[in-house]
Amino acid sequence: MREALALPMATFACSAMAAGLATAIAWCFAPHASNIRNDYGVVFFLAFSVCLPYVVIVGLPVGLFLVHKRMFRTIPALLAGAIAASPIPLLVIASSFAGPVSYEGIGLSIAFLLLAVVSGALSGLVFYRTYRVMSPGDPVFSAALDGTPGGRRKPSEDRSDD
Repeated sequence: MREALALPMATFACSAMAAGLATAIAWCFAPHASNIRNDYGVVFFLAFSVCLPYVVIVGLPVGLFLVHKRMFRTIPALLAGAIAASPIPLLVIASSFAGPVSYEGIGLSIAFLLLAVVSGALSGLVFYRTYRVMSPGDPVFSAALDGTPGGRRKPSEDRSDD
């Protein structure tokens, strides 16, 4: 049962982390942006409603590709998350060169790109750890649930709880 929930929980956790990061950034800049007015629940909901479909459309296939190629580790998950999060800011940077170019606009676009890359990398890490914890092969979580060292079961034990 745990394995069936690993992928949806990892997707949900990844989206919630990105939405939480967006809410934290809104909280940090709230004194400078009067339109937020302490509506952080709304900010989280709107960010989550954008992040979840994006993770399902872009991030989930990347994660499944890493699992399929047996490269699903911490560093590849960080890099894949950073790469998966960067297309939208790159489009914003490319569109900023269509009209008159200002240093302020380019700086803001590069800051948006860096923020998206960091958010994507952290989301990739959250996806990786959530998937690993929920999958039955994780030695730490399996040991805690099964009560055996290293999470290994005896061959004679019933496996009906999976």
